[in-house]
Order: sequence, then structure tokens, then C-alpha cells
Amino acid sequence: MTTLFNTTFEDNHLYQYPVTSGFHAVYVDGGTIEVNTASKNGGNYGCEITPMQNYKACGIQYTEPLTKFRQRFYFNINGLTLSDTRSFYLARNHHFDASRILYHIGINRNGSDYRLWVGMSDNTETIYTNSGYHIFTKSAWHYIETYWQSGSPGSFALYLDGSLKETIYATNNNCRVIYPALGITYYHNYAISGSFYIDDWTANDTGDSIGA
Repeated sequence: MTTLFNTTFEDNHLYQYPVTSGFHAVYVDGGTIEVNTASKNGGNYGCEITPMQNYKACGIQYTEPLTKFRQRFYFNINGLTLSDTRSFYLARNHHFDASRILYHIGINRNGSDYRLWVGMSDNTETIYTNSGYHIFTKSAWHYIETYWQSGSPGSFALYLDGSLKETIYATNNNCRVIYPALGITYYHNYAISGSFYIDDWTANDTGDSIGA
């Protein structure tokens, strides 16, 4: 397995050069993103993100153009309140003008349920295939693992806490992932209150299972 990055925040830095366990870069035009002890899943440090309406706050990793991208990260949204029926993108490939959404991982609220879903584009990058919704417990740490591949068709698989939830498909053989992002990765025009935690983000370009 070829590890692309291993973002554990254990050096108590959000990002640095040379990078050891932080983000390669951050994009913050509103809200906050910080490393602290309160947000840890394991070890000593994790990352806390406090969203702000109409702004993004996310960490970014750089890769070579990839036809396979498998990632795993931990998240805990117990301190966050999302209005009923609203959603936000927790992860996606980064692009400065919010176009070119090759994949995304979203969180949605439906009544008392908080749910995950994933989506992927085809070669036009304008037609999207979305999965169904998968409920998770809000007041706990979970880990998400996804496996995106380009192809005819390509695929995008979602695992929650080690269990495969769904795989979706689209013809995306010309698509390449370069800048994966994690946090508040897309603008939302409604209020989200509180903050949430992410930790232990790692990825490979071989498709090998990562797990806990």
C-alpha cells in the first residue's frame, strides 16, 4: 500500500513545511479551523472546525493526479447543530471556485436523524450520481472510509465504521483527483451552529483497505 498522507495532527500544528502530520494547506474564508486537545480521537491532538454561513474552512492535501483514491478519517459532530433538512459537504476534491466536484461526502439532518451520503460526477462534471442516506449516531466518534475510482464506469464506495454501506457508479474515466479536502468544503447559505471534530485522515492510491 502506498500511503499518500497521514494527517494525525500529533505535532500540534494545523499545517507546516515540511509537512509531517498536518494539512498541506488550508482554505479558510470564514469560520475557524484549529488543532487542540479537545478534538482528539486518539493520541493527543485533533482538529476542531467551527462553520460560518456562506464560507468554507477546510484542510487540503496535494497529490499527483489520481485514478484511484482511498481515504479514511474519523469525525464527531456532537457539538454541531444542523437545521432540519439541511446538509453540508464534509469532504470533496478541492477547487477554489467550488466547481469540478469529482466526489463529495455529505452530512444531512432529517428530523432527529443525522445521515451520511456520497456523490460522484461523470466526465462532464455536471451530472452527479448520489447514494442513499445512511444514519449514524451523532454523539459518538465514527470513521468513514471511501474508495473513489475513475473508469467506464468508475465507482465510489462508502464504508461507515468498517461496514460497506453503498457503492455508486458513473462513467468518469477522464477524471483525476488532485486536491482532496476535509472540513467545511463547500459554501452553505444557511446557519450551522457549534463545531465538530475530525482526526486521523489518511489515504492511499492503491485501493487497499485502510480500516480503523
